[in-house]
Amino acid sequence: MRKDPVESGQQELSENLLKGGGCSYRHPVYSDYKCPFRANGDGSGMCSVHAHERDKDFPAEKVRMVLEHFTEGVGRQAPEWDLYNADFESADLSNFEFFRCKLNSSDLSWSMLLNSAVVFCSFDNSDFTHARLKGMKCVRSFFAKANLCASSLEMATLKDSNFSNARLRAADIRLARISNCNFSECDADRAVISSTSLKYTDFVGASLREADFRYSYLAGVDFSGCDLTNADFTGAMVAQNNLQRRAARRHKRPYPLTSAFAFDRQRRGVAISLISRLAAFCTYSV
Repeated sequence: MRKDPVESGQQELSENLLKGGGCSYRHPVYSDYKCPFRANGDGSGMCSVHAHERDKDFPAEKVRMVLEHFTEGVGRQAPEWDLYNADFESADLSNFEFFRCKLNSSDLSWSMLLNSAVVFCSFDNSDFTHARLKGMKCVRSFFAKANLCASSLEMATLKDSNFSNARLRAADIRLARISNCNFSECDADRAVISSTSLKYTDFVGASLREADFRYSYLAGVDFSGCDLTNADFTGAMVAQNNLQRRAARRHKRPYPLTSAFAFDRQRRGVAISLISRLAAFCTYSV
């Protein structure tokens, strides 16, 4: 009986990728780690996920084979994966440990990375639309120009990471812990950042129209040149933040701040301080 060429090709792909023993990759931290995937046979001694073939896409078929391997009970470690333009749409990557991975320009829309760890990774220009990233721990990673619109980063921990020029419209970042991150020039209109701890983070030139910062803790946050039109800071605790409008002064016009600050009675002192600084700024601009 003649075999279906498509089925035969998928079987060959599965055998070439998933048969362990052969990949010469060595983990830089865990000396006892052994890559579970087979070497390509091209003389490099590396498998498909460690081959560093940045000029080649990583198609959905290979991604599916990789994920099927991890559903069989193998530890979910992803050290130094180099997968350009990989198709992880709707994939379940929960509890994965990504270390020094390069997944630039990849499709992770509608995927799940619940409680995953992302350390020293690069996801520049990747698509996380509607992705579920609840509880994700992200350290020293890059998401520049990534699309995180309508994604869920609830209870995530973001530290020393770069989200510059990223799209975060309507993203859910409630109850997160964010420190030393760069969100400059990002588009975070209607983002929900309530009850979040923000420390020493840069929002310079960002669009935060109708963003929700209610009951958040803001320390050392730079909002210079931001568009905070109708942003809600009700009940927020604000300390040592830079609310000057450097870009506004440079262009001789104030950025819109209509209804930007609305505090409850318990934060009257903070509100008075902010209003006085805003009044001084408006006087300077005129």
